Amino acid sequence: MKNVLIFMVLLNSTIVMGTHINTIFGYYCAVSQPNDNHDGTWQIQVLNSRNHPYIPGDIDTIINDNRKNTETVYIWLDANIRIKILSLQEISNPNFIPLEKIVHIEE
Repeated sequence: MKNVLIFMVLLNSTIVMGTHINTIFGYYCAVSQPNDNHDGTWQIQVLNSRNHPYIPGDIDTIINDNRKNTETVYIWLDANIRIKILSLQEISNPNFIPLEKIVHIEE
C-alpha cells in the first residue's frame, strides 16, 4: 500500500513540458532538459543545501533576456537556488573557462 501511495504522489506530481516545477521529498524535478546553446556560460548555484536543483525548461529565454554586456547577473529561482549568467565580455575573452553546470555553495 505504501508503494502505491508513493507512486500516486509521484504520478500526480508529473511536470508537463518542463515549465512547471514541483518539489518531491526536498528534490526539485524537471521532466526535460532544455536545448542548451549556452553551455559553460551559465551555472545553477545551490546555496547551503544538498538538494538537487532543477533546470528550467525556458533556460535559453532566461539567459537571453538577462545576459548583460559587462556584468555577471544572478537570477533567483528559489530561496537557495540561483542562475549565474556570465557577461558577454567575459565569455568572449580568449582565456574564458566554461562553468560547471551545477554547483553547491556553502555560505
